[in-house]
Amino acid sequence: PLALLPYFISLCAWLAITLWGFLKVVYRIAPHHVAFWLALAFPGTFQNLIHGQNGFLSAGLLGGGLLLLDRQPWIAGFLLGLLSYKPHLAALVPLALAAGRYWQALAGMIITVTALAGVSALILGFQVWAAFWHNLPLALQLIQDGSIPLYKMPTVVAAVLEAGGRLWMAQVLQSLVTLGAAALVAVVWRRRLPLPFRGSVLALAALLATPYAFSYDLVILALPLAWLGWDI
Repeated sequence: PLALLPYFISLCAWLAITLWGFLKVVYRIAPHHVAFWLALAFPGTFQNLIHGQNGFLSAGLLGGGLLLLDRQPWIAGFLLGLLSYKPHLAALVPLALAAGRYWQALAGMIITVTALAGVSALILGFQVWAAFWHNLPLALQLIQDGSIPLYKMPTVVAAVLEAGGRLWMAQVLQSLVTLGAAALVAVVWRRRLPLPFRGSVLALAALLATPYAFSYDLVILALPLAWLGWDI
């Protein structure tokens, strides 16, 4: 129907813009023309395209922020702060910045997150944030009820439930994996290892630590593939 045409056009524009940003970040990590085509052929790219989702944006903000840490820490903090639009994917970023003693980037991230929260409250009203906190348990309830397709969720919780495990087992195992991922990020970033290694660990840990992620979020895995593939 013609009524859906503006929506379709805006969706295509959104995917094109965020895809361009994602590909630019991948090329900065691995500056070779083959990296461009490999990123396009990456399964995570395909998943994001067919879902019309925001995986390109998440990967672009995370990768772009990490690439700018040493040269432009305030801009890096701004980009990483924007990643808070998906707080479950950004949760380990402040830990990494604090462990690596990137204080300017951490300050920039905190300012950005605070500004976004403040602007949203001013425009939409503070009741939006009250509703957000009130509905946080809803995601877990949807997983428990089977209202969400678990086969599309690359998380520990979904894997345990798909294997027939109980919810409490899934929660316990997810908690252990989350704590392990956080500890690994803290150790690796504290030692100031090369960025390809630190960035890869953070990108992988971000997906392991969250109980709520979908197949289109796997675009983030292109970052460690590009870093480690180019570095090795």
